Formats: sequence, C-alpha cells, structure tokens
Amino acid sequence: KHIATMASSVFAPPGTPAHQPWFLGAPLARTIAIGTALMFVMFETSKLHADLSLDMDRLAADGEIYRLFTCNLTFATVAELIMGLLVLTPLMRRYEREMGTTKFGTYLLLVNVASTFLELFLSAFYPLAEVRFSGPYPSLGALLYLYHVYAPRLHPKFFGMLGFDFSEKSLTYFFVLQVMLSGGWGTLQPVLCGALAGYLIQSPALGSILSRVELPDALFGWLDRDVPQVVSARRPGGQPGGTQRQRLAPGRMGGGGGGFGGGGAAAMAAAQQPPPPPPPSEEAIGQLTEMGFERQAVIRALGQTDNNVEAAANRLLAGA
Repeated sequence: KHIATMASSVFAPPGTPAHQPWFLGAPLARTIAIGTALMFVMFETSKLHADLSLDMDRLAADGEIYRLFTCNLTFATVAELIMGLLVLTPLMRRYEREMGTTKFGTYLLLVNVASTFLELFLSAFYPLAEVRFSGPYPSLGALLYLYHVYAPRLHPKFFGMLGFDFSEKSLTYFFVLQVMLSGGWGTLQPVLCGALAGYLIQSPALGSILSRVELPDALFGWLDRDVPQVVSARRPGGQPGGTQRQRLAPGRMGGGGGGFGGGGAAAMAAAQQPPPPPPPSEEAIGQLTEMGFERQAVIRALGQTDNNVEAAANRLLAGA
C-alpha cells in the first residue's frame, strides 16, 4: 500500500485519472525531457560532449564563451542521462503543473542564469572543480529545493533503517544523491548552485522583484496545442480554465492564470467545468489531521483540490 501511494505521489499524483496523458499540463517538462535525450544522442554521435562542459580554463584562456550556454543542455554519459531524467522529469512535471507553464519556464530561466553567475564566482574565488560536467544540474538543484521545502511528508515512517525512520521523500533524495555525486565536484557544484539560485529567487528579498518578471505566454503557446484538456481542468480553488493549472503553494512564483475572456467564452468555460468532487474519504482526512491540521481546514482544502491529498497538504502548509 505504501509503495503504491509513493508511486502515485511521484509519477501520478492522487486525483489524476489513469487514462490521462502523463505529461498532461506539463508541455514544457515534456519538451525539455525529450530535447535533453535527443541532444545527448546528437552530441554523442558527433563526439562533441567535451565541448559542452563548463571548462573554466578554456573559458578564460581561449575565450570559449559559448560554454556558458551549452553546459546545461544535456548530460555527459548514458548513466547520467538515464538517472538524471528519471529524477528530473517527475519534478519538472510536478512544479510546472503547480506554477503553470509560463511561470515555470521563467523560473527555470532565472535559475540557470543565476546559477551560472554563482558558478563563475565559485570558480574565481573557491575553485572546487576544474571542469564542470554538462547537464541540467542547476534545474535539478532548484527543483530539489522546491521539493524539499514545499512537498509534504505524507508518510513520515515509510520505512526504517538502523533505528531511524524515513519518509517517502527520502527515496527521491537517494536517487538525487546518486546524480549529484556521479561526477564528484563536477556535478555536485552545479546542483548546489542551482539550489541556492532557487532559494534566492524564492526569498522575500528577491521574490517580490523577480515575481514580476515573466516571459511572454506566446513563447510557450505552441507547446500545449495537443493538450486542450488542460483548459477545462480545475484549479485548487475550483475555478475552471487556464493552461496554468495550479500555483506553487508559497505563491511567490505562482501568478497569472489564463482563463477564457468574454461573455460567450465564459459561458463555454462554465459548461466545461467538471462536476464537484465527491466528499473526501476518512482515510484522506486522517492522513492530513495526523500532520496536525484541524479537521474542518482539512475537509475544506480537500474540497478545493479535488480530494488530492498532496495538493491539499500544500495548501494547508501555505496557510491557504
């Protein structure tokens, strides 16, 4: 039962019908995952992987500035590619659904820019790795930060080892650790810089400023042409419409919301709104009340999230 719950939490969050496409509501995550794999094949066949890494010596001595832009494109080995995408793709899918495609794309762009500056600073004053392996490690670090801070522990005693209890989140941390340490400092450094960049972007000092920065919707509009079902999806508050399905619990990067405009379109959206969800089960209520939340608040949060335990926990933790 615990294993099934963990799998549904990571790969198919509760409340998601099994017949829906896995990338429904996350077209950017799908594009990044497929693009990362295709670029790996392209650079592997052309033997150009060495030209992707962030080699500080060649960057400074030979002026190979392009490495600042190619270092995050794809992984360097098959093992890193497989393990990296297994960890990165579910996290991208999860937070794109919560933020919305536009905010999520903006977030990843800001993370990669900030992380690159942090890596250059470290290399100038505290050189830890002569060559930083290529791969979307900053994005992994930033999404891991979001996961660590905002994803609730639904099963604090998922399994025990050597007298210690571990939650279901520890399995994600284990696999991320494998990716982080696969190349020593060459992979650990960009993950840590990405996590720090994610923290800074979400921090109160910079969050209020950077939350106003958003890439144009048209830049991502072509991505979800084949997933029109998202338009009629329910948001946490029960409102219909919008390709940006949910907002991140803390609300700093969440914003905007799409939706239909005009009277006729509004009527169409109302007609497409799905029926209200059934009352939450006692098992779902019990899971959240055991985390310390009041019963009435739990029932209200479950009703606002289509009985999605994980999404309800996020709302409760955010004080929504």
